[in-house]
Amino acid sequence: TVELVQEAVEKEEKTFILCPRRGVASLVVCQDCGSASACPACGAPLVLHNNASVRCHHCGEKSPAPKQCAHCTGWRLIALGTGSERVTQELTTLLPNASITHINSDSARTIPQINKLLEPFVATPGAILVGTELALNHLPLAPATIITVATDALLTLPDFRIRSRVFALLLYLRSLATRQLAIQTRRPDETLYKHAIQGAAIEFYREEITERRTYHYPPFSILIKISYRGTK
Repeated sequence: TVELVQEAVEKEEKTFILCPRRGVASLVVCQDCGSASACPACGAPLVLHNNASVRCHHCGEKSPAPKQCAHCTGWRLIALGTGSERVTQELTTLLPNASITHINSDSARTIPQINKLLEPFVATPGAILVGTELALNHLPLAPATIITVATDALLTLPDFRIRSRVFALLLYLRSLATRQLAIQTRRPDETLYKHAIQGAAIEFYREEITERRTYHYPPFSILIKISYRGTK
């Protein structure tokens, strides 16, 4: 990944790096008991950010980063996962002279704010843009190189449609990149990635529809979700 970015900078080409998640790390986990730090308000996992704080991306609760495990009071906490802030940190260290712009919903919430942050990316040859899908939705131009970082994190979402959604996203990135698309993964044998790189939509469809038939997912069934809420 670093070599691809360096090559693009030397050629004065634009690079866009898509990172699915915000923050520095997506989980803070206790190495003693295995518990993940959770939001006290809603129970969602807490995300570690640059300023030594954790934030719940579900309800917005924010607090200083925990020093002890809330479950076993252990001190051996470790940050896991890769967020867009961490990618920006790494690139800034490795390429100190490069123009690097970072955009996510924490750094920019309105279109004028996003456009303001995009100005150096548009104006500087060899500039790098790091961001979540928010940045992708507001790309002002087609980059020569597009890299997806921590792509496997997308496939962990509990949704029977997630493979189709990731495939559609990668196909769009493939069509957008004017020179190359790179998918960073720990699962190089994942057929979804191979089909996306090759643009093989028919092959992906055949594989996906077979799997849905096997597990009785739509369109071979109808899934109904029922939720009930009340006082304790």
